[in-house]
Amino acid sequence: MTSEAPLWLEIAIDELGQTEIEGPHHNPRILAYHQATSLKAADDETPWCAAFVNWCLSEARIVGTNKANARSFLNWGQAIAIGKMRHGDIVIFERNTIDLARHDTRIENLEATSQQQAVTLARIDENVQALKLLMERRLP
Repeated sequence: MTSEAPLWLEIAIDELGQTEIEGPHHNPRILAYHQATSLKAADDETPWCAAFVNWCLSEARIVGTNKANARSFLNWGQAIAIGKMRHGDIVIFERNTIDLARHDTRIENLEATSQQQAVTLARIDENVQALKLLMERRLP
């Protein structure tokens, strides 16, 4: 990771590959993410995308929302115009997930989603409207 990345984003990238465990056992790392929210879920089946973002922010000594739902970030930080995201911004999608923007222009994003059930990297298409993007936020 380059030194241009905010600390919380470097922390997030270090978590690549974390995934849910099928069955009665739970990934202890995902349980740690849940501790960064007031919900404090005790399993890795509970959607954890916002918990992941809150955990990353907390590890970097930044106050997040302390909530387990992605939409809690809709009023957090500074609103930015859709399509103007840059390295280190947070994007919230209609599908109730939250992603961390990694680069400008052809945005790659770090995802922690209940659909993917893992921390992964994916490219955000230039046509953000098709992705049903709700809001982009910049750190306060």
